[in-house]
Amino acid sequence: MLCDYLLVVKANQPKLFDQLARLSHAPEGVFFPSHIAIDQGHGRHETRAVYPFELTPQQCGFPHAVQAAMIIRTTHHLKSLAVTEEAEIVVSSRPYAQMNAAPLQGLRRGHWGIEAVHHVRDVTFGEDASTVRTGHAPQNLAAWRNLVIGLYARDAARQHKTTSYLPRFRSAARNNRGRAIDLISRPLLDQD
Repeated sequence: MLCDYLLVVKANQPKLFDQLARLSHAPEGVFFPSHIAIDQGHGRHETRAVYPFELTPQQCGFPHAVQAAMIIRTTHHLKSLAVTEEAEIVVSSRPYAQMNAAPLQGLRRGHWGIEAVHHVRDVTFGEDASTVRTGHAPQNLAAWRNLVIGLYARDAARQHKTTSYLPRFRSAARNNRGRAIDLISRPLLDQD
């Protein structure tokens, strides 16, 4: 296992964020990042600077926490020319000697893959607005949502699509319920 745990703290948790930010001991003007990642895509240019620092469980209140990092993401939106900056702090139980800034940033970025599925479930299926709360119904509906999302992704891969399957998926989910039945009725190992 690469990391025992990685906890993300954003500014929407102001007390915890400020407490951890004070621990970073960042001297203004001389604090250089240990790792910088630069990406471009989806109409934006993004720079992520990672500033790791050591901490103790007593300082932050998280058991086994020994490392944290301030990640500052600067985004240049290419169409609007707007520039946004967002800071977050990640807390880890893995010491810096075993996981430095680059793998820490990689794990943080990997979290977006999970969030993407949650976003699809909420935006396309309205999962957060669901009023189903009793018995096994919430888990059963979540399983069906995941099945349909997986089938659409598989169908896009089968057709060698290099673009996102989500726009087609959203359109079909709204307008053509037979599409889901078509996907389910295909043989699972069919590679046509």
